[in-house]
Amino acid sequence: MSYRCAISGRVIPPGQPAVRVVLAVRPVTHAPRPGACRRRVTRKWRRVDDPGGEGYQIAREVLVSPEVARELATSQPSVLPARHVRRRTRQEEIEEALYGREAPLAYDAKGRRRPPPARHDD
Repeated sequence: MSYRCAISGRVIPPGQPAVRVVLAVRPVTHAPRPGACRRRVTRKWRRVDDPGGEGYQIAREVLVSPEVARELATSQPSVLPARHVRRRTRQEEIEEALYGREAPLAYDAKGRRRPPPARHDD
C-alpha cells in the first residue's frame, strides 16, 4: 500500500518501507511504584518495586520515506519543555461518565470542592 511522506509530501509507491523519525522529545520523570511488577523468584511469583526514574519520551514522531530518513539521520530531535500532567480524580471520572465533558465538575484543579452552580428560577 502506498503512503505519503510527512516531510516531503510525496506519495511513496507500494513496496517501499516507511521509516519512523523522532522530531521532538520531552523530559519525563516517573515516580516509584511499590509492588507494581511481578517477577518469578524460586518458582513463586513475587511483587517487586518499580524504581521509577527519569528519561525522555517521544513528543512528535512522523512516517517518512527512506530517502528523507537518511537525510534526517544525522540531526538530533528538538527537546520540548516538560509537560505537567494532572491525573483526574475518581470523582471527576464518574462525573464525566455521567454528565459528559461539558458538565461543570464538582472539584476544581486543586481538588477542592466547588459550590454548586447558582440556579435562576424565573
